[in-house]
Amino acid sequence: MNVRYRGAAEFDDVLRVSTTVTEVRGVRIRHHYEIDRDGQVLVEADSTIACVDRTGKVRRLPPQWGVVFAPAKREYP
Repeated sequence: MNVRYRGAAEFDDVLRVSTTVTEVRGVRIRHHYEIDRDGQVLVEADSTIACVDRTGKVRRLPPQWGVVFAPAKREYP
């Protein structure tokens, strides 16, 4: 995970977390995150999540996950 802090938040601030799926490929899903307060971006981050089986071996994503995790922006106030 890569995180870039651009500002600080205070206790009781109302923050918005936006998550965007930026890539679905093979064994991984990449996300981009932003946390903002009234439009001012306080934090940006990127993560890569790999699909593994119960033994910890890397496995390809099931084909139907390409539709479920298709790049889309979702916001949670």
